[in-house]
This record gives sequence, structure tokens and C-alpha cells, in this order.
Amino acid sequence: MVKIYKYEIEPYGISKHVDRFVGVLKAGWQGNKLYAWCLIGDKRIKESEMTFYSLPTGYEFYYDSDMHYLDSIQDGDYVWHIFFAVNIDECDRKKH
Repeated sequence: MVKIYKYEIEPYGISKHVDRFVGVLKAGWQGNKLYAWCLIGDKRIKESEMTFYSLPTGYEFYYDSDMHYLDSIQDGDYVWHIFFAVNIDECDRKKH
């Protein structure tokens, strides 16, 4: 089973969240806050850390192969491009 949750993300920078992420659906404004809507699994899904990057048009940045494009959002005259990366802890905690 999954649920859809929203996570507030920084409109001009990097945001990190930890949960049982299954997928990322959309980014967008709700009121004056920027959110990402994600699919979250039940306790059978391993926790992971999701990093969101909000990057303005024309900004030079290092692209990592783990980064995935999510959406582009407009803020007045500016357009921000939202990317995300997932960091899954591959450690088997029973062996430590």
C-alpha cells in the first residue's frame, strides 16, 4: 500500500527529507510554499533520503547521474527547475 504525501522544499536551494519513498509525482506552489508530492510506502519499504534541488534558469551546476528532472515551476519572472536524487541505505542492519 502507498499514500501520497507532500513535502515542503526550498524554492531556492537544496532540501532533504527521509521517508519510505516509492516515487515522486510533481512539484508546485501551494500558497506561498513550494512542495513535492511523493508516493510513500508502508513499513515494508526501506527508508531513504530524498534530496530536492531547485535550480534557476541559467545557473551553472554539477549534474550527477543520480539526479532526475521532476518539474519546472514559475515564480514571477523566474523559472526554477526541480531535480531530485534518492539515497538508499544499502546496509543490512541485522549484520551490525
